[in-house]
Amino acid sequence: MIQEIKSHLEPRCQLSLEIIFALYLMVFERIDIENGNFTSKELNPTPEEIKERVWQVIVGFEAE
Repeated sequence: MIQEIKSHLEPRCQLSLEIIFALYLMVFERIDIENGNFTSKELNPTPEEIKERVWQVIVGFEAE
């Protein structure tokens, strides 16, 4: 769905959407969805983890 929406956005908005989704996904991937278990650690990634994920998105976006 994001790929479909992205095609209608300006490049800077596309990048923003990718970053927002990546940060959301970073939290979601840490939650044990089978058991519904999560702690504040999963809901509060460190600044370094956030910085790394944003950087990955930017590098991937530039490669497109």
